[in-house]
Amino acid sequence: MGARIAVSQALVNYMTVSNSEFHEYYGSLHRLTDQNIDKATVFIVPGNGSGMTEFSTSAEGLLFIRKYTDCKNLVQHLNECWQQTNEPLQSLKDALLAQWIPLTTTFIEQYGMAMVPYDLRFALADIRRNVGLPALTWPTIFMLNLNGSIAQSDDVDPLGRVVSLLL
Repeated sequence: MGARIAVSQALVNYMTVSNSEFHEYYGSLHRLTDQNIDKATVFIVPGNGSGMTEFSTSAEGLLFIRKYTDCKNLVQHLNECWQQTNEPLQSLKDALLAQWIPLTTTFIEQYGMAMVPYDLRFALADIRRNVGLPALTWPTIFMLNLNGSIAQSDDVDPLGRVVSLLL
């Protein structure tokens, strides 16, 4: 079902205690398989089921989670402010363009598109469409099996999720 890869012990430990058959890995194939990268800390990506990524240190992982959470919190804050003010929809679009799009762009520049969790990909696709920006082309999210293989499928949605394995 896929090529066997060298999965770090930290990922194996997480996958062993999880009840998911497949595990979404946010990161590039290089990041996943590079033996020169000291990968020691697995972070479960909040709000993304069995989504996970790994970092050399807890501090790196916590910074990633904080910046990811900042993106989620800002869009929620802008939406709540817009609802409270009763302004035209264009004012929300302007705020998203001025504040949220730059924040998410910085996140993508810092971590790469492969590390953007699915819910943020979904929000980006929706908001970019609604403010008139072009769609982004997302890389496939790797689906890992406990045996260290990458599950293969051609059934990938426009945001990179392997849909057939999640049914």
